[in-house]
Amino acid sequence: MQIIQLGILLLVMFSFFGLGLTPVILKLSNVSPDDFLNISDQSPRRVINAALWVQLFSAIGIFLLPALLFAYFTHPRPTEYLGLRAPRKLIQVLLCVIIIVSATPLFLTVAEWMSHINIAAAKEAQELNDRYMKAFLSMDSFGQLLVSLLIMAVLAGVSEELFFRGLLMRFGTKASRNVVLGIVISALLFAAMHSNIYGLPSILLAGVLLGFFYYLTGSIWCNIIAHIIYNGLQVVMVYFANKNPAIAKMNETNHVPGMWVVIGTLISVAAFYALWKIRTPLGPEWTNDFSKEELEGNQ
Repeated sequence: MQIIQLGILLLVMFSFFGLGLTPVILKLSNVSPDDFLNISDQSPRRVINAALWVQLFSAIGIFLLPALLFAYFTHPRPTEYLGLRAPRKLIQVLLCVIIIVSATPLFLTVAEWMSHINIAAAKEAQELNDRYMKAFLSMDSFGQLLVSLLIMAVLAGVSEELFFRGLLMRFGTKASRNVVLGIVISALLFAAMHSNIYGLPSILLAGVLLGFFYYLTGSIWCNIIAHIIYNGLQVVMVYFANKNPAIAKMNETNHVPGMWVVIGTLISVAAFYALWKIRTPLGPEWTNDFSKEELEGNQ
């Protein structure tokens, strides 16, 4: 029943923020639908800005608001429901950041390997995704960098973690009665949402790590901070790529020196082991909507 309720809420939100608000934004920005659909990093700034506004409201309406509203209307303690509790050990936040950042060379290498797969439909979909991302990350000034960081890092980190780990991981764990399956289910949906064909395995792996962050720390703030920093570093790298040919080449090809991959992976594994040793995991009944005391009090 909860999944049906969430589905109806998502349909309403998508209809308003996705289908309804997008034409309004384009009209106010004096951007035609064709210009919006054919956007690239060479498009006029007003077209890119309009696309960023669409991205902003889409993230709010499709991920952030549904998570907040669903938690608010279905649970007496919505912040607790979504895992918005302080980490019990602050070092857990640092370890989560180290794990996800040091794993980046491996993620990029896997994406590079995937790019060698010669499937016409996959290449077309990837080219479309890359074109949109290049447009979103087209930054000629420090102000534009801050806007990209706000939308692509901060907003994405908060909204996606609350939705995929706060809600979907909870649903997946409750339905399967297995937290690992819950983590994998939410990670699969997380990867599919990004529509990045060649990056799918890397995004899936990142989603699994983020799921374990939540489970091992009991706080979704660890996920949010790690997600923001991970996305933020990618945005900053794109910004500086305009002034550094080496960074530009790495961004374009996803090629990372093998030594970076080995060192980064070893650091990530060591940090994950440290996180495991100091884990403060979610309780065995963390997917329950109400505590035993609350249920007994309503009888």
